[in-house]
Amino acid sequence: MRKFMAGLLIVIMIAVYFYYMNSKDSNTGQGTVVEKTELSKFEKIKKLNEQQSELFSPNEVIERNNIILSYLYGGELENEEEIDDLILFQRNLFDPDLLAINPYEEQVEKVKATLEEYKKTGYRIIEIKRDVVQYEKNNPNIAKIRVIQYTNSNKDNYLEYYLRKQEDGSWRILAWEITDEFSILNEF
Repeated sequence: MRKFMAGLLIVIMIAVYFYYMNSKDSNTGQGTVVEKTELSKFEKIKKLNEQQSELFSPNEVIERNNIILSYLYGGELENEEEIDDLILFQRNLFDPDLLAINPYEEQVEKVKATLEEYKKTGYRIIEIKRDVVQYEKNNPNIAKIRVIQYTNSNKDNYLEYYLRKQEDGSWRILAWEITDEFSILNEF
């Protein structure tokens, strides 16, 4: 008897599932079709940029920066108009002091020149990994994160990012520098 009841319950659940999946729209009398449109990588980055509330971690800021750089220098650009938007998205991650010494127009020129050079040589970033965040002992409002940009050539990029906590509690990129080669523990 228990087996019969369990079997009946399974059949009812399957019937309800199929009814739900094939239900009719009450207004049109037609089956509802939910069309899933896959967002492009650029559209996903754009959507991510709209979520400024998640910048309360140095890791999140660097992760977003890495996503932007991977798309920008990874050979995935679909058109040149995306460049300006990506630079604006990246500038949203910058500390006001960095913005003051890095004018938008100059950044656009540098990025476009770099992209042109990468295009000529076939150079591109294929993956970016980050190390764990380290906070300055004397000033916990300053964080440091090391990043490796793996490329399709023999020379990977090793960077160290410095972030500063803002008055609202969010974090922004204050500066970065090229460093000597290092390894990230979680990459083994």
